[in-house]
Amino acid sequence: MDDIPSTLDDTISGHTKVRAGILLAGLLLCMMVIFASCGGLSLAKLPPGNAQRGARVFTEYCAKCHSIGPEQKIGPSLQHVGSQLTQQKMQLIIEQGLGTMDGGIVHGQDEADVIAFLETLK
Repeated sequence: MDDIPSTLDDTISGHTKVRAGILLAGLLLCMMVIFASCGGLSLAKLPPGNAQRGARVFTEYCAKCHSIGPEQKIGPSLQHVGSQLTQQKMQLIIEQGLGTMDGGIVHGQDEADVIAFLETLK
């Protein structure tokens, strides 16, 4: 008798929750299929970057948290990032964020310039 709803409202809300759960699971499954079929995350094509401008953008937006030497700040040192990460991985981290770093701090030409600068840090 414990599994019999005490009111009609309990029955309706229970059925609604089940339907919502099934709908959400179906939606997630569809998104996973679409994501997998399109090859995953595709990054926007960036314009050519300029490492000199990128050094200035880095100083303005990135140096508060990242160093380009051995010292550690809030974020990791990027001293050798040019030999550790591909341009695509750098772009993904800049756009999506990583750890406590928010994504989208720089975009467009500034993003391309910062990546060009980071690629020189070998």
